Amino acid sequence: MDKKIALIKFGGSVMTPNLPDKDYIKKFIDFIERLREQYRLILVAGGGGINKKYNKLAKQINPKISNKNLDWIGIYATRLNARTLISVFGDQCYPRVISNPIQKIEWKQDLLVGAGWKPGWSTDYCSLLLADNLKADKIIIATNTDYVFDKDPNEFLDAKPLEKISWDDLRSMVGDEWTPRMHIPLDPSAIRFGQKNKYQVISLNGRNLENMEKAILGKDFIGTVIGT
Repeated sequence: MDKKIALIKFGGSVMTPNLPDKDYIKKFIDFIERLREQYRLILVAGGGGINKKYNKLAKQINPKISNKNLDWIGIYATRLNARTLISVFGDQCYPRVISNPIQKIEWKQDLLVGAGWKPGWSTDYCSLLLADNLKADKIIIATNTDYVFDKDPNEFLDAKPLEKISWDDLRSMVGDEWTPRMHIPLDPSAIRFGQKNKYQVISLNGRNLENMEKAILGKDFIGTVIGT
């Protein structure tokens, strides 16, 4: 019986909030080992603290730096994080970082790791394209919050967690314009793609690995279901 495929996209704050979190990554390896009995897994890495540090440095040196160049810094940060994952997983992982999510990919291993592609495209969008390309059965967006909120919980004390939200409502909440390092549940391009293709995506707290395992295995979990 063929294994199902699950894609997990990590926000940078989950695995590399400052620098790569060694303790978390060790626990994550055990988490993956448990899931491999039933699933092949696609992991997409965000830029995290490395991206923030280098973006901040670049803007301090050149306050007029373009969003395109800031995006390139973020893209290479995601690729460094992705390469680190491939290295620690070793032979059980597809040996190359997938930077083009729509390329033809033939993989026999249980694990495959993706990263950013090109300016103007966040890893959210790359993740949905890769999930579509490889026919993923589950799509998980792992963030640093338990839910998607109706507004930014860092700014508004009355922000309400949402257990479900439609693509239409999420698009109305986020808007259609992208700028690097936006603090939103999903970027506008990813939302439009999910909306068009009627995908279901689960957004949850990636630091809670037990809960994420429940979501992938179809058990009750804490998080937000986006879409159909």
